[in-house]
This record gives sequence, structure tokens and C-alpha cells, in this order.
Amino acid sequence: MEKTSKIIIVVAAVFALLIAVLGFLYVEKQKEVILFYGETCPHCEIVEDFIKDNAIEQKVKIIQLEVFKDAENAAKMQKIAVKCKIDSANLGVPMAYTGRKCYIGDVDAIEMLKTKSGVSA
Repeated sequence: MEKTSKIIIVVAAVFALLIAVLGFLYVEKQKEVILFYGETCPHCEIVEDFIKDNAIEQKVKIIQLEVFKDAENAAKMQKIAVKCKIDSANLGVPMAYTGRKCYIGDVDAIEMLKTKSGVSA
């Protein structure tokens, strides 16, 4: 009986590890990005131009949330920044969030979008 219990525990542990690895891979492959931007932000415009010029929205689902005029979106950005351990002094737009990581600034956001979309431009 004791040998059977050990086998069950080992099988359960392997199964749990497999589920965890598959979950991690699923999250990594998701192609949804939240892009926080400001209406008058020149760096945000650079990211927007990149998205349009490279048809990124055909490859990656992008949820764009304006934060200068929309307090609810600004609060969402603050909440996500806390998850990413970004202190408010370093917070700005554009900021992209993949569900796992935040990317601040046009250069980092564009590099992440290139990777997610497979674009080499």
C-alpha cells in the first residue's frame, strides 16, 4: 500500500509540473498586448505609426487605452505598473503590457511588438 501511495504522489507531481509548464507556454504565446498611450504623446505616435506601417494588428491583438484624458485607463495603467514593479517616477507612455511584462517607451514597445508579431522591420 505504501509503494502505491508513493507512485500516486510522484505521478501527481509530474502531472502538476506538466500543467504548470503548459500554462507558462500558453501565456508566453498569447498575442494580446495592452498599449497605454497619451493622445498628444510624440513617442506614442511613433509606436502607432509602427503598428500601422507593419500591419501589426493583423498579427497581434492590441488593446489601446488612452491615459491623458481617461482617468479609468490611467488607474489601470498604475495598477499594472505596480504588478511590473515600476515606480511612479519611472512610469510613462507609451507603455505596453503583455500579461507578464511591461515595456515603457517607444523603443522597448516596438521591439516587443516585433518579437510578438514576427516582424523584422
